[in-house]
Amino acid sequence: MALRHLHHLLLLLVATLALRLVVGGVPAAAASVGAFDPSRVVQLSWRPRAFLHKGFLSDAECDHLIELAKDKLEKSMVADNESGKSVASEVRTSSGMFLEKKQDEVVTRIEERIAAWTFLPPENGESIQILHYQNVKPVKGDALLFFSLHPDATTDSDSLHGSCPVIAGQKWSATKWIHVRSFDLSVKQPGSSDECEDDNTLCPQWAAVGECAKNPNYMVGTKEAPGFCRKSCKVCAQ
Repeated sequence: MALRHLHHLLLLLVATLALRLVVGGVPAAAASVGAFDPSRVVQLSWRPRAFLHKGFLSDAECDHLIELAKDKLEKSMVADNESGKSVASEVRTSSGMFLEKKQDEVVTRIEERIAAWTFLPPENGESIQILHYQNVKPVKGDALLFFSLHPDATTDSDSLHGSCPVIAGQKWSATKWIHVRSFDLSVKQPGSSDECEDDNTLCPQWAAVGECAKNPNYMVGTKEAPGFCRKSCKVCAQ
């Protein structure tokens, strides 16, 4: 997965970071409720930049997110190397879905807590993606924050990563992509451009590492609005 950048404000609409919330697994010894608690944050690495917040979600919040998602999960896809389209794969075993922003009081509270930690407002973030894996044994409620670019906007290749095979139990996670500027106000209007083009110079790099399938709302688009990397994802006629 290619992650993105926090401080380079010239990169309009670049997803800046990923926040992965573990919503299933072994219960934490203590879980947070309410406001963001900086005393629970541990720096895991500086290259790549990665931070762990112990007990970011309470057990009740984790269970609530699972309840919202479990009947709406769909098989996760991967990007085809030739066409760039999303296809099924035996390698990727997860299933997932997207919550709505401010879907309820619990989701709203979590989004506000994320904003307090990242120093970026809720409107800069995409909807939370819930993923379900039949495998590992994480600590329930912990949150991982990590970046794909250095502060100078160059790609941090050390941020590329993969998942270990599921051995026992189940893993639920909630992923949040956050942008430098407002994601809500930057959605392209349907029919705004009929040309097959990319709207960001980094689109080819993101497409090459599978972002067309991993982050389709931004890269490819939806029925309501076209994506920003349609040319690199090969979903339009050049």
